[in-house]
Amino acid sequence: MAKRSRPKKNKSKDDHDASAGDPLLPSPSALPEVAVDIPKTFSRMRLEAIFYPKFENEQKENQRTREQMKERVLDKQGYLEASIKHSGSLILWSGGERFYSKNSTNNVFTDCAEILLRQHFVRAYWNDDNNNGDRMFRECSEYVEQNRYTLAFEVVTSFLGDHGDRPNRDFLILTAVAVKSASPYFMPTLELVDLAQRFRLPHNDAWVFSTPTAVDSLFRIYDNSRETGLASTINPALSEAADVHVSSMYPHEIFQGDIMEGIVIRYVASPGDLAATLDRVKELSKKSIEILKSIVPSTLAACPNLVKQKSDKNTHSAVIRADLRQIYKESQVCDERAFDLDVRNLLEESQKERQTVKVKQFASIDITQVVETLQQSSDLETKRIARTISLLASLKDRVQYALFQEQTSDTNRWLCIVHVLFDRTFPKYRERNKDSLDMELFRGFCIELMEYANEDEPIDDATMSHISMQKQEEPLMLKMKLLPYMIRTFCCRNGLATIKSGGPSAFSLYCQNLLSKWGISRQGMEAWQPFLDAWGVYASAVLAESSVIPDDKVASLRDGQPKVALNSRNFLDHVFYFTRLYDTGYYSGLSHQPDESGSFRGLVIVVGPDAVSASAVADFLAQQWCSAKRLDDVSKLDKSFMERSLMRGGGHVLSVGLLDNYAGAGKVRDLMKEFKDVIAMVLFDVVGNSDIMKEPKTKGLLKSWQKIDCGKMFTLSGKSLFREDGSLEADEKFQTMVNECTFRNSCDKPGILVFFPQIPGCGKSCLTSDEDRIRVAIESCGAAEKSRKVLVIAGDKTKDKYWPKVKHTRLRDTSSVVLADKNAPTPSWGMIGEVCELTQAVAVPVLAQDALQTTDIAGARSLHGDEEADTKHVYPYSLAYLAVCMARVLDRSQGSHPGKLDRGTKRACIIVLQFYSMYRNLTAEQFEDVMRSKFEVKGATFSVLPISIPFFRTGAMDEGLSSHLQEVLIDGLKLLFGIELDREKIKSLTEAEKQDAKRIENEALDEMDIRLRAAISLHRDSILALSSDEETTKEKFVTQLKEKVAACDEMKSYDSKPSKFIKLASLDVNHEDIMSILKSFQGKPQLQEVLKNIVGDREIEEVVFHGSDRRIVAKPHVTLAHFSDMAQDELRKNFDHLCGRKVLLSVVALFWSRDNVALEVKVDNTTTCGIELPTSRNDFTHITVWVHDNSSAVKSNQLPKLVENQEASKFDFPQPFLLEGSLSLWES
Repeated sequence: MAKRSRPKKNKSKDDHDASAGDPLLPSPSALPEVAVDIPKTFSRMRLEAIFYPKFENEQKENQRTREQMKERVLDKQGYLEASIKHSGSLILWSGGERFYSKNSTNNVFTDCAEILLRQHFVRAYWNDDNNNGDRMFRECSEYVEQNRYTLAFEVVTSFLGDHGDRPNRDFLILTAVAVKSASPYFMPTLELVDLAQRFRLPHNDAWVFSTPTAVDSLFRIYDNSRETGLASTINPALSEAADVHVSSMYPHEIFQGDIMEGIVIRYVASPGDLAATLDRVKELSKKSIEILKSIVPSTLAACPNLVKQKSDKNTHSAVIRADLRQIYKESQVCDERAFDLDVRNLLEESQKERQTVKVKQFASIDITQVVETLQQSSDLETKRIARTISLLASLKDRVQYALFQEQTSDTNRWLCIVHVLFDRTFPKYRERNKDSLDMELFRGFCIELMEYANEDEPIDDATMSHISMQKQEEPLMLKMKLLPYMIRTFCCRNGLATIKSGGPSAFSLYCQNLLSKWGISRQGMEAWQPFLDAWGVYASAVLAESSVIPDDKVASLRDGQPKVALNSRNFLDHVFYFTRLYDTGYYSGLSHQPDESGSFRGLVIVVGPDAVSASAVADFLAQQWCSAKRLDDVSKLDKSFMERSLMRGGGHVLSVGLLDNYAGAGKVRDLMKEFKDVIAMVLFDVVGNSDIMKEPKTKGLLKSWQKIDCGKMFTLSGKSLFREDGSLEADEKFQTMVNECTFRNSCDKPGILVFFPQIPGCGKSCLTSDEDRIRVAIESCGAAEKSRKVLVIAGDKTKDKYWPKVKHTRLRDTSSVVLADKNAPTPSWGMIGEVCELTQAVAVPVLAQDALQTTDIAGARSLHGDEEADTKHVYPYSLAYLAVCMARVLDRSQGSHPGKLDRGTKRACIIVLQFYSMYRNLTAEQFEDVMRSKFEVKGATFSVLPISIPFFRTGAMDEGLSSHLQEVLIDGLKLLFGIELDREKIKSLTEAEKQDAKRIENEALDEMDIRLRAAISLHRDSILALSSDEETTKEKFVTQLKEKVAACDEMKSYDSKPSKFIKLASLDVNHEDIMSILKSFQGKPQLQEVLKNIVGDREIEEVVFHGSDRRIVAKPHVTLAHFSDMAQDELRKNFDHLCGRKVLLSVVALFWSRDNVALEVKVDNTTTCGIELPTSRNDFTHITVWVHDNSSAVKSNQLPKLVENQEASKFDFPQPFLLEGSLSLWES
C-alpha cells in the first residue's frame, strides 16, 4: 500500500488542554484545507460521534447540586456514583477506524488512541487461549458499529502534552458510551461496565454510595482531602466508605500515578427496585475482580515487552509491537512533525484504509444554511440535529463547522465536526433549550451528512409515537478537582504566559487570585504560595534564558537541569527539577512570603513622571514590607480588590506613570468613599517637574491625582531616593514616609466574630444592645485587650448585604470584637465561615443551650396531593423555644421593630416558623458538630466552646406547653414542610396551574398564621413566663464573651503553620507480638481453618517470623480515627499531644473470612501515664493481621456483620492476650 503524506498536526486546547492560545508555543498548524466538489444538497443527517454536554466544576459558594443529590438518595430514588477524573485527551471511537478528538479527526491524538486501543486488546486477552486480542478488537468494533455506539476514552500518555503528572504507563480508559439515535443518551454505568466486561474494555473505577451515611462520607472525604488529596489516600478512603467498588483494569496509582485530577460524582436514578440494582452492581464488582486476577496490572508488562518476551517479532503487526514512548523520544531529534509522521506510518503499515481531508472553509456550502432546509425533514434524527444547529447559530457565539470528506475502499462520506469555542455557549444553549425538544449541545459533536438516504436504513418518522420526545431532566453531575493537580496545571502551566509578560510578581498575584477564586483555606494558601512564588522566579529565569543555578552554588544542584524548552506542552520536566531545588531549600530566602507581622495592608499608589521611574520606586517601596505585592494596572482596582488588600499580607503598591498612563484617577476616586483610610499616595518627582508642567494634558492629570482625598499623601523629590549615579538609596524622609504608610490594626491578635444561630425573638438584640457594658468588661480583662474595638452590626439597620458588610468592617480591624446582631441559620454558616477565615476571626456562636432539644415530627401537609403521613422531620430546638420566640415577636407593638417584624407584620408567625424550619433535619445532638464542620471546611477557627446562655428559667421545662399549642405549632411545621415537598410537583404544572397552586398556598399560610396568633395569644402569659431573667442572661453572656477575648489574646497568630496531611491516627502494636498470637493457634483445633488460610502448606515459622508472605499486615495497628471521618484540625487537636504515648490493649477474639483475618481488641480509656484517650471511631475495634490478594484491609470492618450472616467466623479467646500499643499519626 502506497504511503500518503501526513497532514500537519492539528493541535488545539481541546485536544490536550495546553497549547491553545499559548504565546510560548508556535501556533499549531491547522489541517490543510482542500478545495473539493461538495454536494449542493444533503437529505439526511446522522450523529457520528458525541460526548457529554459540558458540566461545571463544583463551586464552593453554590452547592445546590450537592444538596439535590443528598435529598434524592435520602428519598431512595437512586444512588450516587463516584469515578476518577483522569488527566488526558478525550478521544471518541465509533467503531472501525473512526476515531475523533473533540474538534478533529485523523490526527496524532486519534492515531495514538487507535494504537493504544489495539494494544490493549492484545494485553487483555494475552493469557486467554480461547480468544485472540486482534479478533476481539474486530468483534468489539463490529458490535459498536451495529449498535451505533460512540465510546469515549480518556487517552493518558507521556507524549501528547503535559497535564498534572507524567503517567507511569501510556493507556486509555473508557469513560462514557453514547447510544446514538433520534433520542441519543449515555449509558448508565451499569450498562457501560457490562459492555466493557463483555469485551474486556478498560472501564473506570466506580464507587456506589446508596445511603445518606455513605453519601455524607463521600462528600466529607472530598472536603477533607481537597487541598492535599492524592490517589493513594483518596481511592482507599472511597473504597472503605462506598457500598460497592467496581475495580478498573488500570488502577490510577499504578498506571497514572499519585497526582489525581479529581473525582466525578453522578446521581443515578433507579426507577425500579434499588436493592436489585445494587445487587447487580455487586455482581459487576465481583466480575471486575475476576478480570483483575487474570490480568494483574502491577505485574503485567507493557504490550511491546509482552510481544518481545512471548512471540516472534513477525507474529504481530508493527502497531502491536510499537513502543510509542520510545518512538517519541527518538523523534525529538528531528523536526516537531516527526512523531506524527512516524505514528501515521505505523498505521499505514497495518493496512489502515480510512482517509479524511478537511474541506476548504465555505468553499461552496454553509452548514447553517444546509440545516435550514432539513428542519422540516420527515426523518426525526435529521430534524432534531438540524434544529440543534439552528438554535446554536441563533446564539451568535463563535462556533466552527469543519467539513471533512472521508474515504475508504468502499465508502465515501461527508462529516461535519461542530466545535463550540466558548464555555459560556453551553449554559446559554441550555437556557434557550429548556422548554423545547431539541437535542443537548454535546461537547464532542460530529455529524454525518448524507447526500442520499440509505435504502437499508429504517426511517425515524418524526410523527412516530414510539419515540420518546419528553424533555429529559438535566443530569446531576459534579466534577470535583483536587488542589495538587490544579496547582500544576492551572498555576504552573497556565501561568507561564503571565510570568513571561509580567514576571514573578504578576504571577504571584495571578496565583493568589486563583486560590481565592477556588475557595482555598488560609492554611492551604500559605502552604502553597511560597512554592508558587518560587516557581515564578525559576520559570522567569528559564524563559529569559538566564542561569537558574549561579556558578557559585553547589554543582550538584545543576545536575538534571532540563534541556527541553519550558512551555505548556513540556512543563513537567521543569516542575520535577524545580521541585527538587525547592525541597533542598534553594528558594527558602525569597521575600514573597507573607509578612508574619501582617502590618502592611491596603494600597499605596506611586504617581511618577513616567512608568519606568514610578515602577522603580514602587518596587523599592514593596521591598520595605515583605508582604507587599506589586501592581501596574489601574484597571484592576475595584471593591473586591481593595477588600483583598486589607487581608493579612494582602497590601499592594501600585505604580502610575503620568506620561504613559492617561487614566486611572477617576477609578481611584470612586474607591475613596469606602476605602479612603487605607489608601496612601506618593507623588514622586512630579510636583514642579518641568516635563509634566509644560504639557497641558499631563499638568491636568497631575491636578486630578492631587485632588484625590486619600488617607495619606506624600510628596517626594527624585533626590529622596535616586542618587546621582541612578542607583536607589532612601534618605531619612523616605524612611519616615515608609513608616507612616504602614496601616496597622489596633493590635496584632486575632479577632472574634460573635453570631447567633437562632431565630427571631431569641433575644439577641437585647444581649448586644449594651455596648458600653461589653466594652468595659473586655477592657477589664487585661492591658493587652484595651486596644480592641467592640463593634455591633445590627442586621435590621444594615441596608447593604449583611455578611459582606461584616467582612468589610472586620477587614479594617481584624483584631476587633464584632457582635453580629442577625439570625444565622444553617444556610449562612458557610458564608460566616468564609468571613472568619478571611478576616482572622475566631467564630463564637451564642447558643440557647437549654432550648436545644430535638423535636421529632411525623407527617407533612401536602396542598397538591396525598398527605405525607410517614414523612419524618426533626428540628434541633424545642417547641417551647419556638413558642417563646413567636410570643416575643407578637409582643412588639406595631411599627416598633427596625426590621419590621412585629405584631403588625403580615404573617409574622409564619416568618418565625420559616426561620425555625431552616434548621430542619438537624438534631440537637448534631447541631454543634455540623456547625463546626461547616466552618472548618472553610478554614475558619471555631471556638472550642460556644457562649451558652440560659433561655428558660429554672424548672420551666418541667411545666411543658399545652397540648393545644403544641398541636398548632406542629401543624404549622407540617404545612411548611409539605409546601417545600410540593415544590417539585408544581414545576411540572402549566402556568395557569402554577398560579392556582400559589393562591392555594397563600390561603393556607394566611389561615395558619391566624391559628398561630390565636394560640399564642391564648397562652401568652404562660409562654412568656418560661423565659429566663433578662439580667441573668446578659450577665452570663458578658462573662463568657470576656473569657473568649482573653483566650483569643493567648493565640500568637490566627494562622496555623502548614502541616503534613494526616491519613489516620492509630495505636501501633509490635509485629512479633501479633505473630506470636498467630503461632498459638497451632494448639487450637477450632483455629486450624484460619491458620491454613494464612500459611497454607508452608511452615508457620517461615511465614510468620521471616516475612515471606506479603499478605500478612506488616504494620499491625488499631485505627482510632481516619481522615474521611475527621477534619485535619480535629485529628491534630485530638491526637497530636498523644503521639508516642503507650496504651494497653486486650485481644479478646478472632474474626476471619476467606478474605480477611482480624483480632478484636478492647482499648484502655487512658494512656499508661493517665492521659485520657479519645475512643476509636470504628464500630469494630480491631487489628487486621492478614488480607487476601483480592481484598483490602478496610474490609475487616465488615467482619462482625459477615459473622451475623454466617459468611465469616468468630472465636472468643478464653483468656485475653495483653498487648501494648503506641499512638502515632500516619502523615504524608
